Amino acid sequence: MLGIPNAVIHTGWLDGVEKEQYYRDNLEFLRSFFPAMEKYGVNLLIENSTRANMGTKYFFYEGRDMMEFLEYANHPLLHACSTAWANTR
Repeated sequence: MLGIPNAVIHTGWLDGVEKEQYYRDNLEFLRSFFPAMEKYGVNLLIENSTRANMGTKYFFYEGRDMMEFLEYANHPLLHACSTAWANTR
């Protein structure tokens, strides 16, 4: 509607779960966006974070995790972007 080709989304974080459960839960969440993405041709980009920001919560920290999740999700409009900022305190 606005002509914006890409939108960044932060997946949910989960404390005390394994990667497989994190992938399942977040794919279920992201699937709710697929119809609108397809209708309007918008790419949805997941973004990573750092362990310094997330503590013990499971999140995407490295590009390999993000790529593995994108392969798992298998949707042509789902992509990734990376944050370059890191908490250095």
